Amino acid sequence: MRKLKLLFIVGSLRKDSYNKKLAHVAASKLETDHEVSFLPMEEFIMPLMNQDIEKQYTKEIDNLNAKINAVDGVVVTSPEYNGSIASPLKNFIDWTSRTKTPAWNLKPVLLLAASPGALGGVRGLAVTRFTLETLGAHVYPEMFGLQKAHEAFDADNKMIDAKTKERVDGLTAKFLTFVAQMANNK
Repeated sequence: MRKLKLLFIVGSLRKDSYNKKLAHVAASKLETDHEVSFLPMEEFIMPLMNQDIEKQYTKEIDNLNAKINAVDGVVVTSPEYNGSIASPLKNFIDWTSRTKTPAWNLKPVLLLAASPGALGGVRGLAVTRFTLETLGAHVYPEMFGLQKAHEAFDADNKMIDAKTKERVDGLTAKFLTFVAQMANNK
């Protein structure tokens, strides 16, 4: 398999985000053989999407879309807000959809979530899937929700449970195969 470029988008603004930790756990298995980069939401400082002001932000949105277009696949880790998509992530997707160069169209995407709750954020992933597929993304069929995320990491932000870490590693490996197949079909 050729070296792939993967972008991790963390849909949480929280400094000590469980989703940021999950993203780094998932990336750790990939970083040795592939090019991995991160786009944290706290670096995405944009107002709520509003068509009245969108032309003011053309350069910023073109830059974000260029980052997405430059990679072979995207891994999104995001909490759920009230059983739905996290508002920072939704705003990001809305802004990046407003472009002449569609970033999400045909882009392979893997969805992961971490939540202190019993469902692990999967309800939010379902809404995120629908939103990204509407924009033409190829969302990987399997998703992962890390439940009780507040108990899942040690002081060094490593995943405590070896079986859960194996599941994350296995899913990212399957996603890499999917991304490679998509890249070969271009």
